[in-house]
Amino acid sequence: MLSFLLLCLASGANAQDLFLSSGTPQALPPTCGGNYSLGPAPVYPSPQSGQEGPGTGAWQKVDPPAVGLKKAQLDQALDFINANVKKRQCFLLIKDGKLAYEWYNADAPDPPEYPFGKNWKNNMENKPHRGYSMTKTVGGFLLLLAATEDGLDLDADITKQYGVKSPKPYGVTLRMMMSQVIGGSNRPGQEWRYDELGDMWMHLFPEILEKATGHRPSYYYNRLHTSLGLSKSFTWPKVDTEFYEGAAGSCRDWARFGQLINNKGMWGGKPLIAAKYIMQMQQPVKYSPMNEYANPCYGLLIWVNSDKAKVPGCCWEASRLPPPHCGKDTFLNGGVHDLTLNIGLYGQVAMTLPSKNVVVVGFGNDLRPIEPARIGYYPAVCKILGLPCSNPPRVPETKCGEKIECTGVAAQCYTGGNWAHSEPVDGKEKCLKCFQERLILNLQKFPTAREMVNGSCPTKTKDKAFAFMNCYCGVTGVNSNPWAPWPKSLPKLLNPRPIVPSPCPHPYPPPPPPPQPPLCLLPPKCIKGLQALASSSCFPPKMNHGSHCYKGIRIHRETLMGKYGCPVLLDQSQPVLASKAFCWCGVPPPKKTSYAALTNGEEEEHGRLDEDVLLGEGETKGMAKPEDEDSSALLSSRALSAALFERARDTPVPKPDPVTCGWDGTRPSALDRACHNIHEGKVLKHDGEKKVSDAMKYCAQQCLEKDQQPCHCGTIDKCLGPRLGTGPKCTRCFTIMVRCLTTVCVEECACGDHDQCKKCGDTKKTKFNGHGYQTCSYHFRACAGFSPKVSLLRNESLTSYFTI
Repeated sequence: MLSFLLLCLASGANAQDLFLSSGTPQALPPTCGGNYSLGPAPVYPSPQSGQEGPGTGAWQKVDPPAVGLKKAQLDQALDFINANVKKRQCFLLIKDGKLAYEWYNADAPDPPEYPFGKNWKNNMENKPHRGYSMTKTVGGFLLLLAATEDGLDLDADITKQYGVKSPKPYGVTLRMMMSQVIGGSNRPGQEWRYDELGDMWMHLFPEILEKATGHRPSYYYNRLHTSLGLSKSFTWPKVDTEFYEGAAGSCRDWARFGQLINNKGMWGGKPLIAAKYIMQMQQPVKYSPMNEYANPCYGLLIWVNSDKAKVPGCCWEASRLPPPHCGKDTFLNGGVHDLTLNIGLYGQVAMTLPSKNVVVVGFGNDLRPIEPARIGYYPAVCKILGLPCSNPPRVPETKCGEKIECTGVAAQCYTGGNWAHSEPVDGKEKCLKCFQERLILNLQKFPTAREMVNGSCPTKTKDKAFAFMNCYCGVTGVNSNPWAPWPKSLPKLLNPRPIVPSPCPHPYPPPPPPPQPPLCLLPPKCIKGLQALASSSCFPPKMNHGSHCYKGIRIHRETLMGKYGCPVLLDQSQPVLASKAFCWCGVPPPKKTSYAALTNGEEEEHGRLDEDVLLGEGETKGMAKPEDEDSSALLSSRALSAALFERARDTPVPKPDPVTCGWDGTRPSALDRACHNIHEGKVLKHDGEKKVSDAMKYCAQQCLEKDQQPCHCGTIDKCLGPRLGTGPKCTRCFTIMVRCLTTVCVEECACGDHDQCKKCGDTKKTKFNGHGYQTCSYHFRACAGFSPKVSLLRNESLTSYFTI
């Protein structure tokens, strides 16, 4: 036996490799449901001396011909990648442990919330790139390093062995957690589920590591950092608490992890991580009595491309929406089976091709839920490396006017927040509720989520945002999954089927639910204020009441912030989906909207006027008709002033700020005394104070109904002009008044109390640009040309109104 071992070692075999029986059940004590089996171990030659990479030094740069490649072909590969994957910042190819090709683009935009500054244009080789979920794989290396150096047992029950509470009612091991096969509640291997946010079981890794070894994760991180020769650019600030994301480093840094796989754990001529663990990292896991692998395309915290003839089961992706790869289909159809993919959000990838001793690295800003190696990196390099090639799949079209990036961001809520192991069905109200409850939490936990949503989803107007969610969630009857319908050839039962149906014993109580954050992240006093106003106001901000709730929050803004200590619930400068009001009010029922005319990512411009506000002269659609004896006078007033109004239409109105209409001090001098002339005077005198007041009140309420924000001057102009019968300049003065009152005195005026509104307009002062503190009445008088001491054409009845 000794002579056999010496002979094998002399041939280059590693002693640990000799005892790794890949593809056979491991002789372990029975776990819940049975023992595990590993998929076939990847077979590839070990790199020769000098092909293992840089050790702790810098990468050795060589010309492509030095490693058997052609620069022109690599240039073509780069062009293919940039044509199929968006906004790339780097592309590296490592061959035989040497840097054979390197390209950077300093002009490509960074992902949102990039924390490392902007001065990298002349130093792109050291620019840090966030890995996002690539951090999970780096965390896997830390666990395997601890297993190599300090005996961390991947197959020990974490509760019995280490005193860590099981995240399931049954006993779980690190191998189960790393392979993510504990998505089901009865036994391991029942369902695969990706712990994308690290809050299902990955959050336990730091605790397990410390209790098993006495060392915190940072101890092994520092050892790995030093041993691999990672640069100062590589950082992981929360390594002791968060394993799901947080690591960042240069493209050259990320390539070292790929080379470590190609080296089977060797680095700098010495074993860093035991070869058996690097091999197991690339092998999917099956737990008996299951007769399929829960995910044949996932190893231990890394993606693989297994031979499905040897590893049966359906390959699932992190997104819930694409169909699984069942039958012979695998993660990358047509590709070699020994590759690994360390992938992260925004199209970040480090791909290893061990049989060719190649590492391919690419970073950039592509948020699409489309695997970049599948559509870009592998088909770009396969031919020039002499590997079998694949046909890149088509990128699907969206169905609700959003970009495909938005589809990926929203995928978690599509079915209502649950992982579907059959073709996902839109969750309708549950989906909307998921958006409402989760988005605000994600915005707090991940500041990048704000840009992810705003940059790719239809959020520029509230109507567009709500229409998208109603469509995406299936409320309008649209199947919005871009990958729907799934192929009919898929098996009816997509989750692995147990050979023995008996349930697994549950030795542990179910884990307690995580502590719940405050409702909508609001302080208790604010919640009480919202509830109080919901029961007492004519515009109640009642929870889950859609448009009426938003209107109530806007109207009672000052009271909520001043009296009840609420934060800003509805910031007009931000999309409604980014507001706490969205969590409180929810999604209004859908309007009748056709999505057939919407193109991918198309949105209408902000400030579009609703049809029932754009009323022509004499139209009364949706208008409350006057019921007193003078109602005929209002209508005859329009008829008598029709000619005057038509003449006045052609008079150009100066264009101040399109939102504020000039009431904040930017009103042009051309509007001074705009109503103080014989034409408008006759019209207003004929109408009388009550008719003018009713028109202003109606248009103000219409504005609040439609916009749920400070009223647009264009909206008010269109509403007031036909009702007053005045020309554009004079109408604009009344518009300024309405705009001012619906901003400064919105609580006092919204419910129609004329006296209360008048008092507020006369007395409540606000600081305006360049004009000190002034009232709404002051701005109206300056524009229209009236004052409390000067009546309009001696019409005393109008004077009191004009001082509101």
